[in-house]
Amino acid sequence: MALLLAGCDQTTDVQQSPIDHAERTNQLVTQLTDHCYQQWQELEWTVGEDQSSAADNQAFSGGIQKVCQARVELFLEGYEITPIIEPNSQQHIYPLVFRVSVEEIKNHIRSHLPALRLI
Repeated sequence: MALLLAGCDQTTDVQQSPIDHAERTNQLVTQLTDHCYQQWQELEWTVGEDQSSAADNQAFSGGIQKVCQARVELFLEGYEITPIIEPNSQQHIYPLVFRVSVEEIKNHIRSHLPALRLI
């Protein structure tokens, strides 16, 4: 993870304009969200009574992408949270998957995981 973060933060400019900084932050969010989602796919979670692949369920996998983005944004805001989904975290992740927005997911995480705090 450190290598991923270090590689995304390299710059040749001494000073960045606010637009450049925002663009770099958006790129970092996108890269880390993609990494989170790819890592989640490797977990091979299943859903339903028939134990079908969660990655093949478009609604579920789309929700996972939002969960990943929310976790990454909270991580970059300074919360003690890993920007990836951990293997045994289904009980925490499943209730978030069908939330409407990334902001709603972030609010849920903030309010239901009091161990999170700004660092």
